[in-house]
Amino acid sequence: MMSNTKFNAKHRVILRHDAFTPIAFTLKGQKYSIQFNHCTNPFCRWYGDNQSELWRINVRGKRRYKYKLNGQPFIDGDRRIVCNEDSLTPGASGGCGTRPISTWSVAEEIKRLVTLNTVLDLEPDYKFHKEVCDFEGATPFDGSKSFYPHGKSKTNSERFKCKSCGKVTNILPKREQAYSYHQQRNEILPTLAAMLINRVPVRRACEILAIGSQTYYDKMEYVYMRCLEFLEKHEAKPLSIKTFDKLWINSDIFVYYLNNNRHKFAGDNKAVRKEDFRKMQTRCIVSGDIHSRYIFRVDLAYDWDITMDQLEKDTQAYKCDHLERSERKNARLEISYTPQSPTTFDKLDLATLAHVTHEYNGEKLAIKTRFDYVPGLHISTNYTALAHFWLGTTFGNRKRLALVVGTKGIF
Repeated sequence: MMSNTKFNAKHRVILRHDAFTPIAFTLKGQKYSIQFNHCTNPFCRWYGDNQSELWRINVRGKRRYKYKLNGQPFIDGDRRIVCNEDSLTPGASGGCGTRPISTWSVAEEIKRLVTLNTVLDLEPDYKFHKEVCDFEGATPFDGSKSFYPHGKSKTNSERFKCKSCGKVTNILPKREQAYSYHQQRNEILPTLAAMLINRVPVRRACEILAIGSQTYYDKMEYVYMRCLEFLEKHEAKPLSIKTFDKLWINSDIFVYYLNNNRHKFAGDNKAVRKEDFRKMQTRCIVSGDIHSRYIFRVDLAYDWDITMDQLEKDTQAYKCDHLERSERKNARLEISYTPQSPTTFDKLDLATLAHVTHEYNGEKLAIKTRFDYVPGLHISTNYTALAHFWLGTTFGNRKRLALVVGTKGIF
């Protein structure tokens, strides 16, 4: 119900403290607190400190804080966290500039990475009895004598028959019992895995294996899921209890172009250049031990589960179109909000409102065109890197941890 000018005037007072307040969240039953909006200059007195009032520094009776925000709020890249000087210690602080980020969005990225790398066993809902049965509620897993073993199915799954109602139920086989369950052309998996490791092109791999491109990607995803299961069962738990005297972790970013194909039957609107969405850089962050070359984490800066409907709901619920990028829930995404139809409260005069309406229509069309291509959105590498390093530093037991970050070949 306010214009942008009036809103920003009152909003600055809130940001002075709330933008630097740590947030708490729960992950796997443990509580954590994070805050990344602070000075990043190691030679500054306020390096790594949270926001707090400096009672001994007073200017005309006003309170002063360690940090302040400078720059235009709605221009990407213009906002900076600037350190205030300490008059009692001249030269020890002041003038440092750090770009603010959304701590809320970092927590969302941590949640995404943890969810993505968590494997849960499938728990099907079996119905072992008909509607009217004397042994209702009994299951073969309880060691009940109410069932007959009824052989095995074609997929090597066990079958049980109720002694009362005669209902036959198939039990899903364990992974060790039927590795090829619901998998056609399962014999190509070892060869496909070797081709993936040796970076054989997709078209050449399809020719050698005599499969289509869709089968190739389905099998690749299947191999990926089996790798996650292996890590969860055989490596994650032993590493979590192992103690290291010293770890040298080398981290770097790999850049490649996403095969960003347009959806079938998506409209061809010439108002937006679709070439802008065809070659988009996608980044992958990797961290591994320097000496053993063991890879601890690999995280892709891309969220393929986000949809335009989810962005629309978040924008309407939290008014993200009126907040700075460093406050938005989806600040990590390349599209952090969906534009909303402007009202007379957005601008003071109707002439400016007409201009804003024209900009709104252009933004709406550009976002719709982006979602006509491959599902999901790219994530800012800064947010994925923060979540990546935070999860890496909370891993395992070590007495000393050293990070060697690669930048353009210089370590």
